[in-house]
Amino acid sequence: MPQTPRHSLSNTPRSKTSRLFSGFAALLAVVVTGGWVVGDVVAQDQGGEARPAQREGREGRGAPGNVDPAQRFRQADPTMGMMMTLGQLNMTPEFTLTPDQKTKIQAAREAFKLDRENYIAEQAQKIEFVRVQITEARAGRDREAEMEAYGEMRAIFTGGPGEADFTNTIKGILTKDQVAILDATIAEREQAAQQMREERERRRNQPREEEPTI
Repeated sequence: MPQTPRHSLSNTPRSKTSRLFSGFAALLAVVVTGGWVVGDVVAQDQGGEARPAQREGREGRGAPGNVDPAQRFRQADPTMGMMMTLGQLNMTPEFTLTPDQKTKIQAAREAFKLDRENYIAEQAQKIEFVRVQITEARAGRDREAEMEAYGEMRAIFTGGPGEADFTNTIKGILTKDQVAILDATIAEREQAAQQMREERERRRNQPREEEPTI
């Protein structure tokens, strides 16, 4: 007996595109047409500053060590998420970038990265000052001062050109239909991420069952 289709987001034409992302967020996207290879971009940018930052994250927040404190907040490339999303969407029939769009996107990415590098360079003295504060706080085992300094470092790196700015630039290159697909994809992924966070929090707060005494 055929089942009645459910009228939900998962059965809409656009959602077929978004389901490609489920469970494959870490895959390297390769755009087959036009030689537009996003995978090369990923391979280049993942080999740099991201790894030390990840190591420090495993050591624990504010953990002592030789890792540069600034690495905690330094993104290898704020454009990476959008480039991966565009690469994956471009492999679907309902979202196809033209050669002109690809050229403009690459140019926008390079311009954004340059603006970001200039911003970080302008903040060099502040970054060094806060880095010294963190190092001294660690040496003195002053946890409160260390966390306060990390807050200052976070404020520096979350300033300047960011992902939202790059996203807006990309939307100016896309058609209205492409923007709608992109927005829906981002919203669905954010919703899924929020559900995962809520589930983790629920499990964390769930009382443990007492083991039966023998």
